[in-house]
Amino acid sequence: MRLIDAESTQNRIYVSDYVVEQIKKIPTVDAVPLPELIELRDRFNEDGLITRRGLRDLNMLIAKYEGGKTDAPD
Repeated sequence: MRLIDAESTQNRIYVSDYVVEQIKKIPTVDAVPLPELIELRDRFNEDGLITRRGLRDLNMLIAKYEGGKTDAPD
């Protein structure tokens, strides 16, 4: 189906209000697995493609999700 056809009345289905409310309760996340983020950080650092400030910020983000830390090591 083409994206433009998605709005067509032919492609609509009925979903009860209850189902809609249940779907809204499901948490959603846009996430990159942490090992992939660490690998990307290491490649950027090895190739000199990231500034020291960018590396610090990336390390802080990784640390936050590895163990709840909020400060990068000095």
